[in-house]
Amino acid sequence: MPTTYDSVGIDELIAHKIKMVIHANQTLRVAHYYMSKILKMNAVNSLSDIKEPMSSMEDIFEIQEMYDIKSKEKEIEEELKKLGYIS
Repeated sequence: MPTTYDSVGIDELIAHKIKMVIHANQTLRVAHYYMSKILKMNAVNSLSDIKEPMSSMEDIFEIQEMYDIKSKEKEIEEELKKLGYIS
């Protein structure tokens, strides 16, 4: 969605047969704002003072597909052992 035309609603875009909207700029700007805010709070030397809602590590791992990667790493390791490349 164009930042310049932030007053354009989804219904209007649909009416003009626009099938995809990307909110990357808005999400980037919001993420930057909150990261900056948290980093400034870190300057007080206590992470326990941060009371902002945040994603769990589980959420982050899911986005990264970490568990799929770990599973694939295990499969590769087992295959390398069978082939004699590692012990």
